[in-house]
Amino acid sequence: MLGRRKKTVEGNRSRRTTAAPPTSNANFFSYHASRAGDANAPRSREEAPVRRGSYAFQWKHIPTILAGIAILVSILYTMTLGNRVTIKTLGQKTPLLRDQKVYQEEADRIFNNSILSKTKLTINTQKFEEEMKQQFPELGVVSMTVPIMGRSPLVELISEKPALLITSQDGIFVLNQNGKAIARLKDVPGVASLNLATVNDETNIPIKVGKGVLSSQDVTFITSLVYQFSAKGITVSNIKLPPEAAELRVEIVGQKYFIKFNLLNDPRISAGQFIAAYNKIRAEKGTVNEYIDARVEEKIFYK
Repeated sequence: MLGRRKKTVEGNRSRRTTAAPPTSNANFFSYHASRAGDANAPRSREEAPVRRGSYAFQWKHIPTILAGIAILVSILYTMTLGNRVTIKTLGQKTPLLRDQKVYQEEADRIFNNSILSKTKLTINTQKFEEEMKQQFPELGVVSMTVPIMGRSPLVELISEKPALLITSQDGIFVLNQNGKAIARLKDVPGVASLNLATVNDETNIPIKVGKGVLSSQDVTFITSLVYQFSAKGITVSNIKLPPEAAELRVEIVGQKYFIKFNLLNDPRISAGQFIAAYNKIRAEKGTVNEYIDARVEEKIFYK
């Protein structure tokens, strides 16, 4: 009997051990399996409005973006420069010695010769001014101004004031008040109408445009002397620079002789003492056959 009871107990234990797990655990594993495995399942309805709102935000800002691009392009365009410069000549006391078209063509050529001249940030205005002066030594001022809004640089040109003409074996040249040869007369034919005094150079020293020929003191002496003579009704017919240092020889209309002057003296004193001697000789009906020497102040010699 004891053995039968034991078997009954073991049988009951075996059945308890193999009993099915609770229903709640089965549902738990099934829920997570369905969430992990269903990758292609559509999202919940709550997410759809967020996605549509994101696309609406991008389209909304497109006009602003386009406007910004347009402003940027406009700024970049205003920083560029065109292919021509504008020559300024209004209000100048000394007219340009050449036709303005000549300056315009050369200015455009120099301006377009460098790719750096295409923008306001890279243009070299100093180099442009130097090249224009080298090409046209008669220009005393060359000033380029880059506009803030426009695309055409403004170039102001001011010519040197012609003072004398000088002739030599190399041709006829125009001198400025400093004695520099600023141009050949054939290149600036309009200067001939200015009735400038002409000096004949007999020293045979080579003359080149852009180089000094006389000192400023020499130019001042000659122009002042001519002015003093003209004021007294004496017309100069010829002016010579002989090989002798600091000497100037002047011929006047109606007389066969010439007058010797010293370029280192005061032109007003030299002119004054000659005019006094000239009037005295005429009053006394004196005769001068060759020259009157006025090189020494307060003394006159004649032959």
